[in-house]
Amino acid sequence: MEKAATAKLLQRHVSRNPRSYASVVILQRNSRSLDNKTLIALYEKLTPGIKALREGEAIKTEIAARKLSVNGATPADFTLKNEVEKAVKLSDYRGKYLLIDFWASWCGPCRASFPHMRELYAQYKDKNFEILSISTDRDKAAWLKAVKEENNPWPQAHDAKSEVSKNTFNVQVLPTLFLLDPKGKIIAQKLEGSELDKKLKELMP
Repeated sequence: MEKAATAKLLQRHVSRNPRSYASVVILQRNSRSLDNKTLIALYEKLTPGIKALREGEAIKTEIAARKLSVNGATPADFTLKNEVEKAVKLSDYRGKYLLIDFWASWCGPCRASFPHMRELYAQYKDKNFEILSISTDRDKAAWLKAVKEENNPWPQAHDAKSEVSKNTFNVQVLPTLFLLDPKGKIIAQKLEGSELDKKLKELMP
């Protein structure tokens, strides 16, 4: 009900004020509460000059990322650095089921999930399965410290500017998980706890 009310208020304001800077600011700040169809419809109501503003460009980027991060989509290849400054490419994992885990050192729920993920990794690592943890920490030292403390046995990567998390996967909250098939296609996302267990068991009995 709250999301529906928000959408209705935004619809009214943007429709009446498509040339207003306030419209694009309000729309950008509330974009997470809108579904794709509603967000696109409201964005299209804005005038070209308002769309060209920083907030308008942010909405445009989010819309594009949403289209690329739905189930069935194949995310664009990317390259990040791991904890020893070696390149990590998404395409390196083609041919395997890949669980991409977006997290950060300061995220309690992220780190609380690692013990169970380690159990799953031990269970499936020899069944054409890999995990890639991508940190969105801006503080590299904090990330490296957390990587050392957790000592997770799967690959790590650092997305300091959130370019991959935001522009490729439209990550809005942490932790967020995406499961890709061996062809690089997203087959599940936002899996937690028993849902992740169930999906992996289904794919790799």
